[in-house]
Amino acid sequence: MADAGRRHDVVVVGAGLSGLVAATRLRQAGADVAVVEAGSEVGGRTRSRTLAGRTVDVGGELVGRDYTRLSGIVAALGLRLEPAAPPMPHLRWDERARPPLRPSTASGLMAAAARLHHLCSLLPPQAPWHAPLADRLDALSLEDWLTRAPVDERTARLVGAAAQAFTTAPPHGLSLLAFLQWLKPAGGLSALWRETPWRIRGGAQQVARRLAARLGDRVVCASPVHAIEQNGAEVAVHTEDGAVRRARRAAVCTPLAATGSIAFTLGLPTAQRGLLDQVHSPAVTKLLAASADIPRRGVLAAGDAIMPLAMADDHHAVGLAYGADTALPTPRLRDHLTAVLGLDGSALASEAIAQAWHEEPYIGGGYPAFAPGQLTRHGPALRAGHDRVHFAGADRSTWPGTMEGAVRDGERVAAEIRTRLGA
Repeated sequence: MADAGRRHDVVVVGAGLSGLVAATRLRQAGADVAVVEAGSEVGGRTRSRTLAGRTVDVGGELVGRDYTRLSGIVAALGLRLEPAAPPMPHLRWDERARPPLRPSTASGLMAAAARLHHLCSLLPPQAPWHAPLADRLDALSLEDWLTRAPVDERTARLVGAAAQAFTTAPPHGLSLLAFLQWLKPAGGLSALWRETPWRIRGGAQQVARRLAARLGDRVVCASPVHAIEQNGAEVAVHTEDGAVRRARRAAVCTPLAATGSIAFTLGLPTAQRGLLDQVHSPAVTKLLAASADIPRRGVLAAGDAIMPLAMADDHHAVGLAYGADTALPTPRLRDHLTAVLGLDGSALASEAIAQAWHEEPYIGGGYPAFAPGQLTRHGPALRAGHDRVHFAGADRSTWPGTMEGAVRDGERVAAEIRTRLGA
């Protein structure tokens, strides 16, 4: 166990990907680092479990082509990537499963992708709220834009479902600017459509586990932080077990919803407090059910308000459920998933896992949902530090809501702290 009595160079709060990457980079630079994690295991929103004899991810899972920083760490840790889904699954829009859409039959989708790509090109990657049209884009919800765009109902439905699946925010509650901020590093909507995503063989949580193993006893789990105080000369991180860890700097790498529960004795700036108090994280449950009889090619379905997008292959089916109805018992959610996919009752086995992220006390829900008007107001506070306390995480990244974003922001905050320690 890390010595809670000595003064460290840096205390990192949170052992998700961002916190562990930050601690690793700081340790490689020679800093004395301690990591405190509220939960009983490392990984944050990456969590791997066993379903029907195979490892599945009940949290973050997909690795995109341009996830260069994450892919580098995966390779350095001796892990491997594998395809996450069968290429070109059948699409299900309503009552029938259809072959994949071809560009000639998907003109609405392609037109929407082109318009969104153009809007993405107008955004500064580090600060989209500084774009010339930022106020106008932020005033609209994604649903507003889809209503006004020259796309048909099916196209709007698929774009909205995909947006909610990846951002965890419903189209009516998601700022268009916030959606573009997420879409820009992904390479646009068409990139999502044409590329086969990857996953980490053996589960995404292995990355956090192996990083933590290399840090050894510098990582302490089951130690929720309840207060952080600073006096101009040092930072004191107080955990619920009564321990106090003192350091020259602190990096808070927790989800926004969890950060808001920490008492900062040197009050946070108004902008940072507004970000934590006013931007909420949606209720989201990721449901995985073992497949009993699914075609190897798989099925991708646009669903309903409860479960807007679902997919299945010959191993398991996945659905993301949102809102109050995510409190449904697992068997009922499984039945709902079966209906969304248009399968008969025997297609999915009874074995299922439902991970309700909003019920995790140290996570608090899905990724932050920036409602119309919120990103221009609160965006500048995302990566702003407060004296000796720095903030990082997937929620604050320029690649928001992704494992790549968590890694990149962990590296950013480590570089920021190294500069301050050397001053």
